[in-house]
Amino acid sequence: MTELEKELERYKKKVAEQGAELDKLTAGLREVTRTVDGILIQMVLAKGEELSDHWELAIPRVKVDQLLEKWQLSQETWGDDTFLIIRPRT
Repeated sequence: MTELEKELERYKKKVAEQGAELDKLTAGLREVTRTVDGILIQMVLAKGEELSDHWELAIPRVKVDQLLEKWQLSQETWGDDTFLIIRPRT
């Protein structure tokens, strides 16, 4: 096997490893997205308004950086309930 062929094999192996890692990350992202969607749906159903064919809840535009700078989110589970808790960052 020539040096060029060895290099090509190393490259193929590296690409395969990176593809597998990307698959794991993509699956994780899908799970996070599903979780956030579930939380938002639950929030709209709990606090929103039911209209003729849908529910809606108006909220101020989210300024993520400002919120994350000011607040820290945690969760606790008691029985069948999950409590989302926000505390000011110190």
